Amino acid sequence: NFTEHAETRINSRLGKFFGDEADAKIVMSEVKNQIVLELTVKYNSMIDRAERSAEDKAVALDDAMDKIIRQIRKNKTRIEKKLKDTYL
Repeated sequence: NFTEHAETRINSRLGKFFGDEADAKIVMSEVKNQIVLELTVKYNSMIDRAERSAEDKAVALDDAMDKIIRQIRKNKTRIEKKLKDTYL
């Protein structure tokens, strides 16, 4: 079923960033024959959220995870740059 598929996809793609310490939540709804999927990932005090719509649940999930991964990398780079600037 889709719940197990989503759990394994999230663990495999986002696990390398957080391990088991992050909490992910998926909310799905249907609007005009489109699946709207909201993916929220909470880690420590950071919250990343992505919303994607598609005709297929799996496509919407993959698109939302791609967006979350871009946000995570952006935040990581920003934090590393800020730490580097404070030490120099």
